[in-house]
Order: sequence, then C-alpha cells, then structure tokens
Amino acid sequence: MENRYGYLVKRFIACMSDLYIAGVLSALIGSFINQVLYGKLDVNFFQNPDKTPIVIISMGISYLILFIIIPLSRKKHQTLMQKFLKLELVTIDEQKVDVKTTILRFIIGCLLIEGYLYPLVTTVYAFVSKKLFNDFSFSNGLSYILIIVAISSMFAAIRDKQHNRMFHDYIFKTKVIEERK
Repeated sequence: MENRYGYLVKRFIACMSDLYIAGVLSALIGSFINQVLYGKLDVNFFQNPDKTPIVIISMGISYLILFIIIPLSRKKHQTLMQKFLKLELVTIDEQKVDVKTTILRFIIGCLLIEGYLYPLVTTVYAFVSKKLFNDFSFSNGLSYILIIVAISSMFAAIRDKQHNRMFHDYIFKTKVIEERK
C-alpha cells in the first residue's frame, strides 16, 4: 500500500459517510413510522422520550439495510461509500469474505465492540436503563466507553503498518483494501 494515510482517510470518510446516510435514512423511516402510528408528521420525534421505541426501530432498520442487506447484495460485500471510494472487505489472505463473517463482523465487531453505531446502542441502553433503573447515567458512561474503544481501534489501524486493521478486523481476520479489478 503506497499511500497508507490516503487509504486510511478514505476508510474513515467511507465510515463517517455511511453513518451519516444511516442517520438520514433513520430519520426518514422514523418519520414514516410516526406518520403511520400518530397520523401526523413530527420531525422532532427523535427528541421525544416517549417515542424512543420508534427511534430504536428506525435506526435498526436503517443499519440493517445499509450495513448488512446492501453489502450482502454486492459481490464484494461493500457498503455504499466503500463502493463509491473503491474499498473492499477481504480476509487477511485476501480471499472473499463469506456471508457469516460479514454479518458477525458487523454485529459483534462494529456494533458491540467498537460502537460505531453507538447512537443505536446507547439509545437502546438509555431506554432500558430508564425503564429498569429510572436513570440515564448507565448509557452516558457507556457512550464514553464506546468512544474510547472506537478511537483506540482507529489508532490500532494507524499502528498496523502491514494491513491497517481495526479491532473488528483482528477478531474476524479481515481487512479493508483498495478495490481489486
């Protein structure tokens, strides 16, 4: 990999852009669900604690579409922005990643361990902690932990001069490379 940092910037931009698209899609899905359930368009439903289940459902649907369904429908298992920026997910020995690994890598690696999708995770935890303990402090602490782990994972990618792998890549023996022809 000749321009290592250019590649890392592309990977970061792909990740952040995919998350932005997921946020917009979540808002659209949530607005539709809110319209169906309450008969009116409420663009501020994300800020209404009584509508947290709608937020959780809309985020879950958008993440499922963008990070599992779309990548699995592509030959190279790419997200929208990975395709646009010509990045590809492969095994450590540069073979095609199977369906099971793609799904587990996303759910366990990106969602649970690194918390890339921490808005969904923390919203779920905030909802549960509010219902069980009548307190949001658990989800606030979790947010800090997820951010620290995500930043540490990015630094791991910078330090891994051979493959630029993040924590979820180490766990599932994968890497993201410049797209092959």
